[in-house]
Amino acid sequence: MKTVYTIEEVKLQGIKKAVQVWPLTIKQFRRVAAVLNTIQNPKEGEEEKLIMDILLEATAIAMETFEPSLSDVEVLEDHVDMPTMDYILNIATGVTINDPNQKAAQAQS
Repeated sequence: MKTVYTIEEVKLQGIKKAVQVWPLTIKQFRRVAAVLNTIQNPKEGEEEKLIMDILLEATAIAMETFEPSLSDVEVLEDHVDMPTMDYILNIATGVTINDPNQKAAQAQS
């Protein structure tokens, strides 16, 4: 039997055991993508929501798969920083959150 994805171990602040992270199933990916979509298309009344809070919410949803005890935003925010959230979301969704090539392409268009 062959696995077509890799499992990464991510060390979180204040947690001794590394968390294993892998690509999300389509069902979980859709939930995370819907939250990430609010960065470019904010819901009415949420226009002032910080990008950091949106990324934190998306990461918490992903953590339901990897480490359910960290699926609460208030718990998770005690153990991650921005680069770690970006890394987890990159592995889980395959989307690079702070891709400099994408930003350059958007600036040119």
